[in-house]
Formats: sequence, structure tokens, C-alpha cells
Amino acid sequence: MTNEPIQASNNAVQAFSKSFETKHTQDYASDTIKDDDLQKLAGRVTCGSKEMDFEYLQKNPDAKKFSWIMGDDGLSLFLKQSNIQALRSIGLEDRWIRKKLENGELFRLGVFYRSDTCIPTSWDEVFSLIDTYYPKSISIKIRQHADVLKRMNFDEIEARARSSYLRG
Repeated sequence: MTNEPIQASNNAVQAFSKSFETKHTQDYASDTIKDDDLQKLAGRVTCGSKEMDFEYLQKNPDAKKFSWIMGDDGLSLFLKQSNIQALRSIGLEDRWIRKKLENGELFRLGVFYRSDTCIPTSWDEVFSLIDTYYPKSISIKIRQHADVLKRMNFDEIEARARSSYLRG
């Protein structure tokens, strides 16, 4: 095995997989996959204990309308960081990860080509999805908070959600 970049122009997924598999070996080179090829990809971490848990981007596609995915910026973290660091970087907490592993669950990173249905995660796009896929009554309730949500960072949103959840 050499440290030469994989010629991936016609198979970026294979190039990413090869880079991911060798990231902690002496044969790994950080430029194994070209930036142009990485930018063609998206990915999602899934968790499960049975093969069927990994057939879709989430375990219960009937209950959840959307799957949040990462672009090349998130995928590059999985090539540069340890797996646990990469999981932390996408918001998973050690306690939750440990619980899943203790329950016999595994984590898998699904990598696929971007498409027109892969919508960037921005507040405007989230609100657009809600407008499209949820009843108007729900959209109206959520849109009332749009300006406030756009000004808050994730920690503020999470703290407010936990606080209101605990109050019932």
C-alpha cells in the first residue's frame, strides 16, 4: 500500500472508505482523498444492533420525516480525528455513546453522494422543510419563534428546551 492519492474521480465513496479504513495506519496519507471528491459526498452516523437498523438513515423512518446529514466538513473530521472525537464533534455525548455500546449497539458511518434532496442545514432550510412537510398549524407555531431561534446558539437552544421540558 502506498501513500499516493486514490484516483477517485469516478468513485469518491470508495476513496473515502479507503481513507477511513487506513487513517490510523502507517500507510495513511491525509491527502488520500482529493478535496474535489470529498465535496461530492455526504454522510450520517447511525446506531443499531441489528443489520436492519442500518437499512435507512434512521431506525424509524415512518416516525421521523428528516435525517440530518453532514457534508464534506463533517466527513473530513472522521478522517482526521479518532472515532470518539468525531462522534463528539457531531454532538454525541460520552455518556450516551457509552450507554449505546453497553447495550450492544454499534455506530456506523454511512457515506453517499450528495443529491438535490440533501439540503444544507440552515434555519431558513429547516423552516422551509417544516412548511412543506408539516401541517400549517405546526408551521405557524414554529415560525413564531424563528427570529429568536436564529439569534441563539445551540447551547442556548438546548438549555431552553431542557428547562421547558422539565417544567412539563
